[in-house]
This record gives sequence, structure tokens and C-alpha cells, in this order.
Amino acid sequence: MIKTTILVLMALIFLIGCSDINFMGAKKYIDHTTYVERWFLNPDYDVTIPQGTEFYGASANKIKDKFIIKYYISDKGDSTIEIPLKDMWKVKLNGKSRNEQDDDNLFYYEKNSDGLFVKSGAMYGPAYEEVKGMPIKECYDGGWCELYQDYHNRILYVKKSILYQ
Repeated sequence: MIKTTILVLMALIFLIGCSDINFMGAKKYIDHTTYVERWFLNPDYDVTIPQGTEFYGASANKIKDKFIIKYYISDKGDSTIEIPLKDMWKVKLNGKSRNEQDDDNLFYYEKNSDGLFVKSGAMYGPAYEEVKGMPIKECYDGGWCELYQDYHNRILYVKKSILYQ
């Protein structure tokens, strides 16, 4: 009886916790470090969406053009604040993992209390060489660009020299 009660409570906690994310009708939801990517089915296409894990990686990329992809601020909740497509920039990574990264250009930076930029974390991706999206809020004179604020309420910066659209 106690085991059954515990299992039921665990299932309820799991369902309640997972139901907090609002997919807003998206067929695919990808939570990146600094933004959320949602894939909405384009009404101009009649496409059968692969089931389960078939809708990941290369399988998903084969039909990516059949979707409208929108970007949102990563807030670990509803993520309802959309990032305009013009604010999504790309950076080509160099093939190094987070722990191996030695290129100062491929780091996120934060400002310290003196207004100096200090490394916050290395840029990387699952393939380590893929082009990674960057939600750029604004670029400044001096070569720095500010990202949209993330779910930790951090304001991160990247070097403008690594960005392209």
C-alpha cells in the first residue's frame, strides 16, 4: 500500500512538473542554453511527423523546411516572450568541448562590479562544430553584444567579431 501511494505521488509530481511548460502548439521544443526553439507545423505543407525519437537529429533536419521555427527567451517556464528572427545571430564553433575551449572569442562574458568583462562559460554544442544560435539584444561600440537575459536573470555578452547572420 505504501509503495503504491509513493508511486502515485511521484507520478503526480512528474505530471504536474512537466505540465508547467506551455508548448503553445509547437511540435518540437528545444531548450538551448540561452533560448528556446519551437517548431510549428507550416500549414502550407502536409507532412507526417515522425514518432518518438525519430523526430530528432538528422530525421528532424530532413523535414525542417516544413516547419516555422520561432525563438523565445529561455525562462524555464512558459517562454512566451518571442525573440525576433532579426535578433538571432550565428557563430561557428571550433570543434572543442566546454572543457577544452581555449579561444577567448568563444566564451560568454559577464560584467563585474568594475564594468570589466569576465569569462562566464565556454560556448559549445552537441556536435561541438555546429553553428549555434545567439539571441542578440543589442551590439555596442567596442565590439561587444548583449544577449537577451536568461532564466538565471544573468546578462551575458559575446564578442561581435564571432557573429554573423
